[in-house]
Amino acid sequence: MEEPNGIVKIRSVLNCKLITSSLNGHIKGVAEPSNEHFGEWYLQKGAKNDYYSFSSIQNTKYLACSNNFEISTIEEYDEENSSWDIELLTGELCFISLSIEDKHLTCGPAGKIGMSKNQKGWEVWRLIEAGNGDVRISSWTHNHVLCDTANGKVISTEKSLSEKWKIEPAPDGFDGVVIKSCAHGRYLRSDGEQINTSYLYDGSLTTWHLSAGHSECYFISSLDNDKRIGCSKKNIFSTNNRKAWESWELRKLENGLVVFRSSAHKKFLSCDGYQLVARDEINDCGMWKLESTGKGVLIISKTNNRALSCDNDGNLSAAHKSDVTELWALEPCLPPTISKDQIIGLATGGAIAVASIAVMPFVVVGAIGALGFGGGGIAAGSLAAGMMSAEGTVMAGGVVATLQSIGAVGLGLTGTGVAMGGGAIVGASALGISVAASGVHKKKFEEGIDKPNPQEKRHFCNWREW
Repeated sequence: MEEPNGIVKIRSVLNCKLITSSLNGHIKGVAEPSNEHFGEWYLQKGAKNDYYSFSSIQNTKYLACSNNFEISTIEEYDEENSSWDIELLTGELCFISLSIEDKHLTCGPAGKIGMSKNQKGWEVWRLIEAGNGDVRISSWTHNHVLCDTANGKVISTEKSLSEKWKIEPAPDGFDGVVIKSCAHGRYLRSDGEQINTSYLYDGSLTTWHLSAGHSECYFISSLDNDKRIGCSKKNIFSTNNRKAWESWELRKLENGLVVFRSSAHKKFLSCDGYQLVARDEINDCGMWKLESTGKGVLIISKTNNRALSCDNDGNLSAAHKSDVTELWALEPCLPPTISKDQIIGLATGGAIAVASIAVMPFVVVGAIGALGFGGGGIAAGSLAAGMMSAEGTVMAGGVVATLQSIGAVGLGLTGTGVAMGGGAIVGASALGISVAASGVHKKKFEEGIDKPNPQEKRHFCNWREW
């Protein structure tokens, strides 16, 4: 579901088909629309409830569902048949860490909640927008939802989606955020071992840090040639792989530029004239500017204004910016993980090494906010649109299976930032849309509509800037 200014597209997660409405109101699923606006809808929030309606740009008809489950369009808005409840299933992927020590909230295969010094898949949490600025907190690997029980014990459950939390800045004098249960108004609390909730703010024991689930590490991928930039102890090269030596730590400098540091060899990606080289130390040659085009990003050297380029044979260079059309995507590197079902499968089958499995549902990663870029920042939207499949098992080092349906869960090129390339959030998604229509239909669309304000304190990983 892409949402530039309140205009959305509805795409099936199962088969990636768009829902379209013809001029006469006929509903059809298509791979790609025949014209630019054929599959676009106005998304409208009801004035008297929290439900939404979809109105086709093509014919101004409303998407409806009858009591016998038939999908159609109708001329006039009908609260009973054309109201829809939108539940966001993605969110910002974060580590939730205790501010006073290097321990992170974790969820085991059976849903047991604890604290761990690891920063792997079991420690990654999905912060899902739940309306009114609240969030649900769900384990990335196991899909258990974090809950605060009546007696203050913190558990997880696979069934409850009603548990909501508020994430707010910690009181003055404390560096971090507080996480409060909406049901009981209590603070999430831990001494590094036990986890519970407390009605009283307990200083550092109730202060948390949020950091991106991919730890600001990316694959730098050519969109034209499907190559990654790799690094050895001496050289820079291109590969077809996504392994450790293709992973880069991305750091933002105070001047708005960035540096890329090899995760494996701690070398900086630098530009020496037309050549790309690996340096031990950072200098001006290793500083880059990222320019978003809406489809990808140009990577431009500070020293000579040359842009990173890759030809069909995988040869890397830095060419004059005016000669380069090469666009790049920054794919977040999420940690390896294994789920309960996979553990059972390994125990019964015994044919697959645990080390060869990584569950990598590439959805929204807290990246742009943590880096300080805006919603159109690093942006690799075309990667999200071009890469296939929903969450599933991906062999480590293989081709990353990502969500083509990222657009179907609240992320677009301009609306909320861009998934995959720089990560994004759902904070300014369906819960914070401003309507941009025109003419008679705009008037009809806006009458009696309560337009919610976009979420202000997002991205979550950017909490230091709140």
